[in-house]
Amino acid sequence: VIIASNAWTKLLEGEITNVVPNSGQKGTEVVLTGSRLQGGGSAVVSVTLAGTAASIESESDTSVTVTAQQASSGSGDIVLISDSGAIVTSVGGWTYLVEGVVTSVDPVSGQFGTLVTIAGARMFGGGSAIRNISL
Repeated sequence: VIIASNAWTKLLEGEITNVVPNSGQKGTEVVLTGSRLQGGGSAVVSVTLAGTAASIESESDTSVTVTAQQASSGSGDIVLISDSGAIVTSVGGWTYLVEGVVTSVDPVSGQFGTLVTIAGARMFGGGSAIRNISL
């Protein structure tokens, strides 16, 4: 029998304490806050929102910012995986909303200064405002 004293230390589990916003669609920026999010490692290497991989924009042991990707509507867990292999989960923490749709643009052409009306449904994407429009 080989014994190594003090060779391994059990760390407290990571936890996600806040998700802002906790719902959205493709392109939604999501900020996850909590403690020990890197799971004893040096980086969060993977994040999924309701089973769909998200793009990691920034990360630390207390905050991870991701961008939601294309997915079907529905709810599920938020799962972070660190480079140590540790997994931090927020059960039922995210809901993908039905994507917004543009139904009309009027007028269909114009020059700088032209007033354009864009109509559609769910265009806030679960938020309270539109941040950017590209024509």
